[in-house]
Amino acid sequence: MTDIQTYPEHIPFLWRILAWWEGYDPLEYARMRRPRKRRRSVIQALPAPEQHSPTEARLDLIQKIWGKGLSDPGGPDYINELSKQLSLSPQMSALVVGAGLGGLARKLVQDYGVWINGYESDPVVAEIAQKISVDEGLARKAIISQMNLDDSPIFERKFDRAFSKDTLYKVTHKKDLLKAVHKQLKKSSLFLLTDYVAKDQKSINHPEMVQWQINEPDDIVLCDSSSLRNLLEEVGFQVRVQEDVSTTYIKMIEQAWAQTNELVLELAEDKEANRDSLNIILKEAEVWDMRARALQSGRLQVYRYLAYKPTSF
Repeated sequence: MTDIQTYPEHIPFLWRILAWWEGYDPLEYARMRRPRKRRRSVIQALPAPEQHSPTEARLDLIQKIWGKGLSDPGGPDYINELSKQLSLSPQMSALVVGAGLGGLARKLVQDYGVWINGYESDPVVAEIAQKISVDEGLARKAIISQMNLDDSPIFERKFDRAFSKDTLYKVTHKKDLLKAVHKQLKKSSLFLLTDYVAKDQKSINHPEMVQWQINEPDDIVLCDSSSLRNLLEEVGFQVRVQEDVSTTYIKMIEQAWAQTNELVLELAEDKEANRDSLNIILKEAEVWDMRARALQSGRLQVYRYLAYKPTSF
């Protein structure tokens, strides 16, 4: 089997997955697929799951793609690089908004000894995240709780730091959530935020962007990077950093999916027993392929913000 990293980038990782499953070399498979309409041929190759629900089986497979406790780009090295900006210490408490499976929260605890309260909207994801914290002996230091972040959330304590990773693009009432974060941060505190944004308002309604949003498993409520900065400032934050990190995300997406060959080949050893698992992976690949394309077009971007709560509040 040729190393996946030697393949041209223009071979979509959906095709690579199907090639491994069907026993083809991805280059040969790509040549067979090229004359056809790409979207239809890939999606119809196998029946898609009836719904994109966060079942334990799906979440288990997703972690095999992204890493333990993770469901999207940003492994330990990336988290470590980001968190340096927060100057964390064991004496601090931190709020994690949109905790997901808790991988980010537990990484911060393990590296800095900080006390974490993470909040996740999806009840199934939150339950599994807290179970992982318990299993890793971090039940009290990396607490993951369920909370609807789009329904006037109220956080119960004051925090020294806050972190939100790729969450607000799925939140309708962004300002209410940012107000809640600002209210519960102590004075002179920092809030580190990364999120998907549109290049501009015109990009949101571009046909390819509309198709991407339809294909996403969650409802998307996109704004542009300037609008998100304005919201941060309106609730009382001073924005110290606003940086486009889209290129980093594109690389992380490609690198993660480049490692799925071993997983797919393992599943292919018993195709009938593992067909549901492949369907899950295929649907996930479809989502991330379209997201990567939106990022590569420049219409979808990922921005990093470092916001400060001044002492005057």
